[in-house]
Amino acid sequence: MNVISYAVGLCMCLATALAGQTVSRSDIVIRDPFIYCDKATGRCYLYGTGRTSDGKRGFDVRETSDPTLQTWSQLKPVWRKPDDFWGVWAYWAPEVFRYKDKFYLFATFEGPGRARAVQILAADSPRGPFHVHSPEPINGPEYFSLDGTLHIDKQGQPWMVYSREHVSIQDGEMRALRLKHDLTAPLEPLIDILLFKASSAPYAASWRNKEGQTCYLTDGPQMLRLSNGDLVLAWSTNNILPAPVHWGYTVSIARSVGGDVEGPWVHEGILYNGFAGHGQIFRHPSMGLVLSVHQPNSGGTPYPLFLPVYEDNCKLTMADPRTPGYVQAYWRFEDSTPGRNLLPSIDILDSSGRDNHLRGDAYNTTGSGSASVPARRITSTLRLNLGSYDNSEPPEQGVEARYLRSVDGSIETEKFSNWTVEVSLRPGSLSQRQVFLCRESVIDFALTSDGRVEVRLGGQRIVSRKALIADNWYNLAVACNGFKLKLYIDDGDGPKLDTAAELGSKPFELSNGRWFVGCARRDGKYADRYKGLLDEIRICSKALLPNAVLFARQADCH
Repeated sequence: MNVISYAVGLCMCLATALAGQTVSRSDIVIRDPFIYCDKATGRCYLYGTGRTSDGKRGFDVRETSDPTLQTWSQLKPVWRKPDDFWGVWAYWAPEVFRYKDKFYLFATFEGPGRARAVQILAADSPRGPFHVHSPEPINGPEYFSLDGTLHIDKQGQPWMVYSREHVSIQDGEMRALRLKHDLTAPLEPLIDILLFKASSAPYAASWRNKEGQTCYLTDGPQMLRLSNGDLVLAWSTNNILPAPVHWGYTVSIARSVGGDVEGPWVHEGILYNGFAGHGQIFRHPSMGLVLSVHQPNSGGTPYPLFLPVYEDNCKLTMADPRTPGYVQAYWRFEDSTPGRNLLPSIDILDSSGRDNHLRGDAYNTTGSGSASVPARRITSTLRLNLGSYDNSEPPEQGVEARYLRSVDGSIETEKFSNWTVEVSLRPGSLSQRQVFLCRESVIDFALTSDGRVEVRLGGQRIVSRKALIADNWYNLAVACNGFKLKLYIDDGDGPKLDTAAELGSKPFELSNGRWFVGCARRDGKYADRYKGLLDEIRICSKALLPNAVLFARQADCH
């Protein structure tokens, strides 16, 4: 056995031995997830709002060296409430920062006769044990406040950025309070400035409290300095989502025009609208910028979700800036979670940047997430690939099919004579015809009962020579220049031409229609449900050559 083989074997043995000591991200129950990332070691520490390992008041931590943040240690205690500590309720949103060679934990507490407030704990390690550091809560007792986070300005001055709650003032505020350099208390004279009110964001949704007052939400502030030096603030508020959820919780971005905490601040818009919130954006040594949120915000058990974020022209975006301009929609399913059903009003992100997201129509019509993927990295982009869409479970009684659909975006109205559709799929049962992707009343991409790939368009039917085998991943590319269609099939060894067909003297055009993932949609009815996994669905307004598809071995990288 050579050295490399021995090392790989040893790592596999160690992974097997440790399997019982680790927890999958999808099995973690947490709100307000916060990551402290040790840049020197690459080790990450996860804190959040949730039950401790022993059920006592306090905070725990999970650790990982997994570069994908999908596997974590068991809970370990980092602080337990002393008998004389004032906080009895809340114990929300712990955040840990390294500052002057110590580690400081900011968290929200509430006690009898006192409004919610933030107090600071300290330790010599992110593993704790932490002790109470600030003698008193940082906020005064006049207003309910929460979600304190540390910010160090360009002059080295520490600030606590926090939310003043709608409970006290109806229109929630984002504020910044100047701290002493030892983080024990506010610095005198007191400077506690208003950054902005929640209602100043045009997308913030209001509601009426029991007294009939109009309220707006602010919470989860996180400061981030961009690579060009600009200062942005991620924060959460409510907004309106489509039926059947109606009520959303978003991660939004504000920018300091002045470049520092004093502002003035302007709203740039919603970064992530996935019924998830309390977002943190942090820099990871291998994944780059990552958004950490809990999802869903209500209506189900919350779990952590980690999504890639990019800087593009000095702005934050969930769209991959390396996506070629001819890509009209690209559904990667990285915002799905293995074993968890997709909520209908959670957007499955379109990473092309054209906002052609996917959604479900009801709680019992969407599939779930899966950790099985065709490859851990996409060959042409080298992007990590951590999740896929699982449409294999049968629909509930009275439901026609499980599916996802496009949502009133340009992908439903754009017409293409030159186009390519790419899909990665892992079929399950192959006992009947199954449509895995369609444009309503225009084109079907399907599997026949014997596992062959079938494309129906314009009255024609094209069938592959190769038959797919159940429970194996394949990457498909169907390219059309208007007059001729080519079907490429990749079973892990690169795309190979399987079938070519002439389409006639008049060019075939992908005309108007809604896209459906996981079934056919014809004459207002669902049919031919697909039973299996899907991933990396990309629709392009260009007939791609084999060296430009996603899984080409010598890819035309963009």
